[in-house]
Amino acid sequence: MTFTDGSNLQVINQTMDPPIGTVRMFGPFSAIPLKAASQMTFKVGASNDAGALGFSYRLSMQGCR
Repeated sequence: MTFTDGSNLQVINQTMDPPIGTVRMFGPFSAIPLKAASQMTFKVGASNDAGALGFSYRLSMQGCR
């Protein structure tokens, strides 16, 4: 998560091997006082996990102020 002031915070660092067609939800996360999120970055798949390549993934996010 990147904030408007340029700082960042790692919220999740998890390796997963979900069955095809499953949903995984994270959160909700508490707001960080005096910070406004401007960007969320996700890494899906990895060069050391060839089984994660060649699939489609859907990422959805919801937020409020």
